[in-house]
Amino acid sequence: MLTPYRRTILHRGRRCEVLLATWGEGGRCAPHDHGHARGFVLLLRGRFVERTWARCGSELEVTQTRIFRAPARLPVDEASIHDMQASEGGLSLHVYRPSIRAMRVFDVTHRETLVVTDDCGAWIPSEVGQIVSRQAWADAASALIEPQSKRARVS
Repeated sequence: MLTPYRRTILHRGRRCEVLLATWGEGGRCAPHDHGHARGFVLLLRGRFVERTWARCGSELEVTQTRIFRAPARLPVDEASIHDMQASEGGLSLHVYRPSIRAMRVFDVTHRETLVVTDDCGAWIPSEVGQIVSRQAWADAASALIEPQSKRARVS
């Protein structure tokens, strides 16, 4: 899979992480949460469409669509699920506290929740080694929204 953006980690420590994302034109990440982290995304260049998602029964559905043009600031909390698309390409700065661990990426097509490794971005990984765990929605609809316990990184 082609990734929707290139990640450059500027800082990652136990207490926080800062990364720069360079987006290709039309690049869209998968719906995802931010583990137990909160923070913000600064849109530095470009035009972005953000969709927020919520559980509806055993499915995940879009609840809101917003359009942003840089410069803009988007808050992120541990309960939110969203995706973003850079319609013209773009640049964004992401600041999270604490560092993201056990981020969940939601595969809407296959109806699965994937917990991904810390080196994976907000996309469905093409490398199976970047998937820590996967859970089918039909088997556990609560896995869509309920916070997961912190998991050790699998190498």
